Amino acid sequence: MMNNDVSEPPRKKRRIFCGDFDDEPSQYSYEELCRFFELAKNELSKKTQQVKLLKQSNRRLQEKLKTMKSLVEHLLNKNFVSAETTSFSMVLNSLLKTY
Repeated sequence: MMNNDVSEPPRKKRRIFCGDFDDEPSQYSYEELCRFFELAKNELSKKTQQVKLLKQSNRRLQEKLKTMKSLVEHLLNKNFVSAETTSFSMVLNSLLKTY
């Protein structure tokens, strides 16, 4: 007879997602509800951090755009730019207003 001493690899803990839980909490144990709460809290903190970073990035881009507009305006006022570039800057300005 053959000796089957082949050991199985250790099982990984299954990941849990918010969609795994139903709306009816009475069918879950206290530990499962705590796990669901921790999962939801972690997801909320991740999303909050992501929103915060996106707002920060948006604010920085808006400041950059405002600085560029003021630079173009200053160059136009000091007549450092020709009429051809003025028309180009007007087109560019109209494009930038959409953003």
